[in-house]
Amino acid sequence: MAKQVADVADYDDVLARIARYVDAMQPPRGATLATAALCLADAVGCAIAALADPDCVARLGPWVSGTVVADGVPVWGTSHIVDPIKAAHDISVMIRWLDLSDTTFVGGHPSDNLGAILAVADFVGRKRRREGGPPLVMADVYAAMVAAYEIQGLLAADNRFDDPAVGLDQAIYVKLASCAVATRLFGGNAATIAAALSNAVLDGPALSAYRHAPNSGPRKGWAGGDASSRGVVLALDAIRGEPGYRRALSAPVWGFEAVHLGGAPVKLNRPLGHFVLGRISAMCFHQRMAQAVRIGRNQHQMDMVRHQAVGEHGDARRLATLGNHGAVSGVVVIAEERLQPPVATLGDVGGMPGTTTRGRRDMRSSISGRRVDARTI
Repeated sequence: MAKQVADVADYDDVLARIARYVDAMQPPRGATLATAALCLADAVGCAIAALADPDCVARLGPWVSGTVVADGVPVWGTSHIVDPIKAAHDISVMIRWLDLSDTTFVGGHPSDNLGAILAVADFVGRKRRREGGPPLVMADVYAAMVAAYEIQGLLAADNRFDDPAVGLDQAIYVKLASCAVATRLFGGNAATIAAALSNAVLDGPALSAYRHAPNSGPRKGWAGGDASSRGVVLALDAIRGEPGYRRALSAPVWGFEAVHLGGAPVKLNRPLGHFVLGRISAMCFHQRMAQAVRIGRNQHQMDMVRHQAVGEHGDARRLATLGNHGAVSGVVVIAEERLQPPVATLGDVGGMPGTTTRGRRDMRSSISGRRVDARTI
């Protein structure tokens, strides 16, 4: 393959900044680590619950039925062993399928990136062990999580490609974030990450038509998996030496900004750090919802749950009744960030309501040093 552009500074500024940030990413500590661990646990729960839906299960497994991948990546809760690209797709699809995964202050679902992160980390970690090298540990996964959440969230906040005036799909943020962190997990440096990102930009985004009438459909459940897995493809290409394109964003006439944004620049106004993960929101089930689900799901019982939830959480501003989600249907109590208890926002409290300080401290001391292997999840 042609030689990559060596200097990351040659690339468009936004891509160069992201590449340097991901290249320098470090394992999180303190409340950021605790929040990342909770987001991962939340994603695993969403993924396993999605296996109760045959429509989700039908989308899992090898691209071509009957093909076998030697030493591939296992897909949680199934017998499938697939390549890391398909594993990224499947894990992200499972996490996203029920539409219960975490979200940000500008929408979107940054846990869509976990398919790429976990699939690549599993694959690379086992490859290193076979070759006698140091394995990846969970601290590497959490570092990649912080970076992916930050990239997706800040790009979305500053650009809003999914605004009706633009009409592009928000999954582009997932592709860019997954591409960057996957390249780093595969061993790429800042220049390699920038090369991969430039190809992700040239890929172009999907349209948002499938999220709106008259085209709304199940693609919403697998769009994040598609974007995450494409990020892995482009990461692997860059690792093999695929060259980058220095002005993929800003080239006149043919660049992303000229074609999709009428010449307006892609922006990244805030310094990259851990701002987004610190303000992540999750859907939290009220304890009485679980009791109602166990007893039954008729409308009278759900009405009683709603009445009791409002009585006990009078500061909750919105109650959403979820239907057609099998074992996870019920009532979700969503509180605004400034309210107490902070049901929706994890970062401000370092954990979910009811998690003790000691519990969070014990968790932090034990989660960052474990080896990555999807078979143990």
